[in-house]
Amino acid sequence: MKKFVSIRRKLISKVMVIISLIFISILAAVLVKDVRSLNRNLKKSQETIEAELIAKGTTLTRNNATALTRMVEDNSFGDIRRLVSETVKNDRDIAYGIFMGPDRRPWAFADKSDTDGTPISLEPLDDALSNWAASVQSVDNSRLSKTSSLSNVPAADTATKNIIEFAAPVFIEGEIAGTIRYAFSTESMKARIDEVKSDAADNRNLTLFIISLLGILSLVGSYISIRVIAVHIVRPIGKLVDSTKIIAQGNYRESVEAETNDEIGSLANDVDVMRQSIRELTENLEQKVQDRTAALSKANEEIEKLNKKLSEENLRLGAELDVARQIQEMVLPSIEEQRAVKGLDIAGVMRPADEVGGDYYDVLSNGAGVKIGIGDVTGHGLESGVMMLMAQTAIRTLQEAGEADPARLLDIVNRTLYQNIKRMHADKNMTLSIVDYKDGNAVLSGQHEELLLIRNDGQGTFIETINLGFPIGLEGEIGDLLHSTSFHLNKGDGFVLFTDGITEAENMNGEYYGPERLKNAVCANWDKTAQEIEKAVLRDIETHIGNQTVYDDITLVVVKQL
Repeated sequence: MKKFVSIRRKLISKVMVIISLIFISILAAVLVKDVRSLNRNLKKSQETIEAELIAKGTTLTRNNATALTRMVEDNSFGDIRRLVSETVKNDRDIAYGIFMGPDRRPWAFADKSDTDGTPISLEPLDDALSNWAASVQSVDNSRLSKTSSLSNVPAADTATKNIIEFAAPVFIEGEIAGTIRYAFSTESMKARIDEVKSDAADNRNLTLFIISLLGILSLVGSYISIRVIAVHIVRPIGKLVDSTKIIAQGNYRESVEAETNDEIGSLANDVDVMRQSIRELTENLEQKVQDRTAALSKANEEIEKLNKKLSEENLRLGAELDVARQIQEMVLPSIEEQRAVKGLDIAGVMRPADEVGGDYYDVLSNGAGVKIGIGDVTGHGLESGVMMLMAQTAIRTLQEAGEADPARLLDIVNRTLYQNIKRMHADKNMTLSIVDYKDGNAVLSGQHEELLLIRNDGQGTFIETINLGFPIGLEGEIGDLLHSTSFHLNKGDGFVLFTDGITEAENMNGEYYGPERLKNAVCANWDKTAQEIEKAVLRDIETHIGNQTVYDDITLVVVKQL
């Protein structure tokens, strides 16, 4: 059984998850937007600070170049050195200053540690900026340049690499007379940029803190609001659950009230209707149980009477069927009758599927010859057994009356059974074949299963009967459809008559026994007596059937010429 979880808890948890996801999404969007804005502002501030430094260096260098023009013209080396020294000394961003002549030799040099303006070396400077200065030919080519290279700069502070150099040529009457260079340190610029970054980070953190605080306050407020709303929504459900528990305990008198006019209220009304129905059923249940018990008792008495009557009827029917079976067995040819036929070895057997079978076989001797018949009534049971007895009686009567024509005999039997079947209102008919034998000659008449003819060497062939007649009892007149065929038997020859209960016997796989297997079983034992052949065939049939149910009568007649 699953753990119980209240609807209120489910509602609160799911709504809070949704609100949290929305808040996280908004927070992420705001943070992304804020970070992008801060990065843009930071980049803009950095560019502004760099531009200010470049503008400052450019302006100062140009102004110095203008001031140095008269000093160079007057060869006032002391004034040049003082100007460079004072400029380096008074501006904290300048790392050093150099004034060099047209031949790139330094006339004045000053840095933060040495501000008297005296150059340390008079060797020509060989760096990119000096080479650029030497390449300027006229005022028209005058331009400013900046570089971070400190190679071959005399007395430069090589430990300080973060500088930007500015240079401006000094012209006298259109000819270059020297170049003033100032190196500005980027430390202050970087400090200002770092300060801007720090301020931006503080603003970002403050924004994040404010948004987080507002989000937490919103979540708390949402949680409280959702709890209040959930309680309002779930309260009617809780009361409905309490009412159903009371009903489950067997108290059907407490009514279920609907507090709302929504689906929950509709459900409460339905539960109340159900409660009233259960109450009515419960209050009337005891009386209904008593009434039903009395009705069942009366019905039981009726059933007992019917069972007793049915038992008596079954006993009576069983006795009648037993009598019918005994009568049927009594009219079958006995072993003594079969052995009494001169010149033939005869063995016959009939095994009914029910108490009373529908198969027929007979051996009727008239002194000069013998009439051997076999037939199969449709279905099996009492009606089929009665029809078999009628056929046997009719054939025996005609035999005793001296009727020798097989076609006329079968025609009379057909008309007799046809009228009796109509009187019985039965839906029955039968196949019937008769073999008239005398002195080795045999005449086969009537429609039934094939006749299996066996010669003394054990070879067998089938003789079809489909064109020798018509089912008995199906039509009133069949005289024109009755025909005969004849064959001769020598010593050791014979024939076998059988019903479809043999050839259509099924095993557990639904496979038929079949006429070919029957022929093989007969031929394999043909050197034996008729009774031994009969038993061998029956054993082979039983082996084929196994545990399968037998659905049809089994009849077999073996006739062998002595």
